[in-house]
Amino acid sequence: MTSHFSSADGTLATVPDAVLGRTAERAEVIAMIDGGTGREVPYAELQMAVDQLTAGFAQAGVAQGDAVCIFAPNHPAYAPVFYAVSRIGAALAPIGAQATVGELVAHLARNSVHLMVSAESLLPVAGTAERNLGAGVSPLKEILTLHPNDSRRSIVDLFGSTVPAPAVTIDAATDTAVITRRVSQGGGVQTVRLTHAEIAGALEVLADSLPLAVGERVLAEAPWAESGETELLLHHSLASGATTVVPDGSDPEPLLDAIERHRVETALLSPATLAELAAAAPTAGADLSSLQRVVCCGPAADDSAGRAATLGTASVSYLAALVALPQA
Repeated sequence: MTSHFSSADGTLATVPDAVLGRTAERAEVIAMIDGGTGREVPYAELQMAVDQLTAGFAQAGVAQGDAVCIFAPNHPAYAPVFYAVSRIGAALAPIGAQATVGELVAHLARNSVHLMVSAESLLPVAGTAERNLGAGVSPLKEILTLHPNDSRRSIVDLFGSTVPAPAVTIDAATDTAVITRRVSQGGGVQTVRLTHAEIAGALEVLADSLPLAVGERVLAEAPWAESGETELLLHHSLASGATTVVPDGSDPEPLLDAIERHRVETALLSPATLAELAAAAPTAGADLSSLQRVVCCGPAADDSAGRAATLGTASVSYLAALVALPQA
């Protein structure tokens, strides 16, 4: 069966093809909304950014088989960075914005990271980690920031590349698309490499277990960089043609305001944020009538249904029950 997740011969697609395969028919649909600025990014603009960043990362020295780390909270630029890196045949190695210097150093060394993209607010941690890479570890080629600044180049500088995007052959079944971390209850860190085919297969599952309509407003609070499963929700939202609202942080009042202002229908929340929103909603006065369901991106809790009801919806589901990724 042919779908945007697979080709005519049944081979699963690469992540960029699986997610952006229908961009032409959704060109004017809003793909992402920056909750901090209100800026709206249509699918056509997202595709253009991916095309330009693919050439820009290649000119910056990223090549097939390399690893690129993104060290940032959820941000609209996360998506084009991921798909541009993937199109080169490199792997994205994200790490959560709460990582310490020691955790970041270990992550960079363990995965032989070639280049890092960092939020400006995290540059002190990123710079210290870069200086603390030990002997025998390949140094970072560069740390790019998300926005223009006076100290370093940003991904915006990559948009002016005059070098054509490289033509590479990606084996979706074997080539790594993302390198993610799993932290055990004992604190141990396990590295999990997910291929393009594994992600495309998981997206097929989510298309059935969590259907999203074209243009549906989806609030993405759960941090994409924290796990392969939460990051998968970004790809699923965009592959579905939904509109991903990227909030500026996890504070309850701005999140409740975002749900009201953008008429959010589906909220993807961490367990802690679900609890905070439920506590704040009764006195916040926000109109949450658009909200139809909550997806809790963490362990099931006995009171999650009650908390979702406080937000005006009786529908709460758990990401772990919707899709499963390989554990190693």
